[in-house]
Amino acid sequence: MSFISYITLRRIFFYHTVKPKEAFPHINYCANSRKCFAEVGSTSVNCSVGSARPSIALTWVARTVEGDRNITTDMSIISEGLGYTSRATTGDIFHDSSLLGLLVCKTSGLQGILQSNESVLLAQNKNISLLSTEKRSRYIERYTKVNLDCTGGDIGFVVWKKVRYDHTYDKTEHETLVYSIFLGGEWTEVFANGFSLGTNASLVVPVVDVGHEGLYYCIYGDGFTDALIVYDVTVKGMLGGVMVE
Repeated sequence: MSFISYITLRRIFFYHTVKPKEAFPHINYCANSRKCFAEVGSTSVNCSVGSARPSIALTWVARTVEGDRNITTDMSIISEGLGYTSRATTGDIFHDSSLLGLLVCKTSGLQGILQSNESVLLAQNKNISLLSTEKRSRYIERYTKVNLDCTGGDIGFVVWKKVRYDHTYDKTEHETLVYSIFLGGEWTEVFANGFSLGTNASLVVPVVDVGHEGLYYCIYGDGFTDALIVYDVTVKGMLGGVMVE
């Protein structure tokens, strides 16, 4: 009787994983936030993930009401010690929408390395001019509530701003009041006290006072088209028993 013995060899691989400091892809306009709004010129925007192993592939997409659309992305990966730094850059910011665009930096392939696999930038063209835009006049009683309508249709994102003048009226500042993203789960951020977002992306001021006078405008879009609406708000009230406008 003969015996034949078999030896099974198993090869075991060990992979060294390094988690990056960031919990999500970092967009250069967004500081430490995963979602943000920023005024962007004709320059490019970039996102990155630093000191990760294995390396992480990044890509930019434009988010629209019909889904994500791939846009031109230049990507680089640099070896740094035990990890890799990935960087993705795009200059295709306002390809379809000239005023407002929703850009998303996404990772692909790896799961569990980051807490979130995408970061979002609502980008407004900083070269917008209000000079040729028709202004809608609104006369509002002091201490009353007002809604400034933006759009009655379905949109993907919106931002409300107010034009503020310095004491000489020579220089202006466009203050961001509130913005909202309705694609991929609603996200709203309010920057100025006393304002909120209402139905159909309207701007709500619960108690109007003299300081609320001025130019307001909303920019909204869906990833393919966008629009701009401007209001010239005048507050009416009583001064010495006389109605003033």
